[in-house]
Amino acid sequence: MTTIGVLVLSLLAAAATCGMVVQASTVKPSLVFVLADDLGHFTLGYDNNPNATTPNLDRVVKHEGLRLTNHYVYQYCSPTRSSFLSGRLPLHVNTKNHPSTENGGVDLRMTLLSEKLTAQGYESAVFGKWHAGAYTYGHLPVNRGFSQSLGYLNGMEDHYTHYFGMIKGYDMWGNHSVAQNYQGVYGGDIYRKHAVEFLENTPLSKPVFLYVPFQVTHAPLEAPAQYFDPALNKTKRQPYYAMASFLDAGFGDIVDTLKSTGRWNNTLLVFSADNGGPTGSGSNYPLRGFKYDDYQGGVKVTAFASGGLLPAAMRGGFTPGYIHICDWYATFSKLAGASPDDDTEAVRNGIVPATDSLDVGPVVFSNASSPRTEVPISVNTLIQDGFKLMNGGTVDVSTRGDQCREGFILNKPQGVNQRGLRTSCCNSQLEIGASCAWCLEQVATPPLFFQKPKKHSHHGIFSSNKIHSLSSVCGAWGFVLWTFSLSRSPHIFFQIGWSPPSYPDKPVAKVKQNCPDGACLFHLATDPNERTEVSSQYAHIKKQMLAQLEKIAKTAFQSGADGYVGNYTHCVNKATMLKKHDGYIAPLCNDS
Repeated sequence: MTTIGVLVLSLLAAAATCGMVVQASTVKPSLVFVLADDLGHFTLGYDNNPNATTPNLDRVVKHEGLRLTNHYVYQYCSPTRSSFLSGRLPLHVNTKNHPSTENGGVDLRMTLLSEKLTAQGYESAVFGKWHAGAYTYGHLPVNRGFSQSLGYLNGMEDHYTHYFGMIKGYDMWGNHSVAQNYQGVYGGDIYRKHAVEFLENTPLSKPVFLYVPFQVTHAPLEAPAQYFDPALNKTKRQPYYAMASFLDAGFGDIVDTLKSTGRWNNTLLVFSADNGGPTGSGSNYPLRGFKYDDYQGGVKVTAFASGGLLPAAMRGGFTPGYIHICDWYATFSKLAGASPDDDTEAVRNGIVPATDSLDVGPVVFSNASSPRTEVPISVNTLIQDGFKLMNGGTVDVSTRGDQCREGFILNKPQGVNQRGLRTSCCNSQLEIGASCAWCLEQVATPPLFFQKPKKHSHHGIFSSNKIHSLSSVCGAWGFVLWTFSLSRSPHIFFQIGWSPPSYPDKPVAKVKQNCPDGACLFHLATDPNERTEVSSQYAHIKKQMLAQLEKIAKTAFQSGADGYVGNYTHCVNKATMLKKHDGYIAPLCNDS
């Protein structure tokens, strides 16, 4: 019997056990993945957040969903997306936020999830933020298994103008060419409209893989006026919550369309954030840390599964099993009847890493124990059997300079923009405050979280021993990034704290963290919010985890580092590309 046959029988058996009335379907299940951008852990209403206006998400989670309470991602954007699409841990595919003018994202020799599902007869579409590589035309979604795509190729842009300051061009791409008809249209409206139309226009006899990586709640903090809550006037969190409210409406439209078209009962839907909330906007209460660090607030995100395929007994509940976002590659592949492995010549020859993805279907459908017993977060951080080791820092300092690669497109004073919506931005002198810290995206971490080193920039990571400063210009906006490489020293002190529920209106308290021998150990099973360092109590566990992390770090792979572009060897420079496409961004390299 085929894998899909076994799966159908198991689902039917589970449904019967749970008292569900079902009909066997000859159509493979539809698979929907909704990815929120920079969504703080404490942003939705079902987390008892009184400021949240997210009725659709709340209703689905409480009555039709399964909360995934240990769902892990990378600490920022592109690596998380690359991990989901490739089925590899970020350290085996991509840990950099390369713009589309540089080779990165997912290596062309890796098979994307969309390619596997399309080969199984799925109609695959992506609408929203790509950020998984666009250096060559071969990297584009339409050339990597998606039959339809519309969205932006890079990591950040204005929600209305779609301008990306780092490349100095407009970023909107549809299928095979730039899409120039969306000036002034809110990005989220574009993506939810196309997602709905895709579901309405695809026959029920055709299974779909729909990937909707929304731009919200990523900076700049912009949203249509009707989503601004008057009760939050004069608060710093109002625009962020307006974006969350828009996200909820877009999610609700997708769920409603799945139901109205008769597709819901044969669908598995997964919702996740791509990383934790960033400094200055998203509260990750009660977790420690933010986007761009490996504390739980940066890498353990809001996530849940839903859809008619989810057994009734699992709805409204939660599972604590470890799940990494790369695990949906194997899970979706098996549901579609495809091999969960990426068996290409490049993988067989050891040129690119094999997949790391594990099938978590039994976790979701029957609350089985997770097959994942460890979660390598990065080359610095490992979670294993209830413990978390953070070695040499909370951030991957080797990629610190790439954190400005999302681009910083605004250089306006605080005030009211042309659409009458309040916005908050940093000025060109890097004035720091909770109202504008989001603009920096923790490129240079505000002194609220890291102690200011003497005689250096007013931002940075520091050790008790030696600091090396390196400055680089972030785009063309005059934002200067200061990074510091951590030397190994007996003690490294970090000041990343816990954001309160009302963050950023209430600040994060400064915290001094002592990491013996440059590495912190936390016992998440008893201390899920990382408040107590336990190296002295569990020295043997720390030693074992350090050895394991060292082995893992030696296997790291970065897409694009070897310069591979396949047959796409005919390249132009950025200026030529922008001129050819009337100021819009496109890949630099083609095959002819």
